[in-house]
Amino acid sequence: MKKPAPRNLFYVHFTDDEGLQSILATKELWESSIVTGVYAVALGGAYVPSVQETSLGRAKHRKRAVLFSTNIYPDKVFPEEVIWRRKSIPLLTAVEIPYKKAVRLLDSSKMWEDLDAPFGFMDGVWGYPTKDGKQKW
Repeated sequence: MKKPAPRNLFYVHFTDDEGLQSILATKELWESSIVTGVYAVALGGAYVPSVQETSLGRAKHRKRAVLFSTNIYPDKVFPEEVIWRRKSIPLLTAVEIPYKKAVRLLDSSKMWEDLDAPFGFMDGVWGYPTKDGKQKW
């Protein structure tokens, strides 16, 4: 399979009102305030409320959603989250989408049955784990 351009991959980030306004104004997503890395969920990933709506960190709630793209591939990919090991990532596009629509976009269409296994999610996409556990670099 041909490696997709990173700008053609889309992600959802859940945040609060203040975070949403900052993301839209700066076109940047910042590192988590509680763990190292920038976190989001790939379209077609898994909606797992305990992950995407954690009450930890600087967000007061996570009922606002941003759909975005970037020129940077994530460093880690799991059904319920993707992680960039950076202080921030610049966004090419960033638009607010309704919370319920964001949840519907996380329909598990790009993953295998086991939500806890990172293998198989985006199987065949360059740089992501495949069903046999190998990555295509």
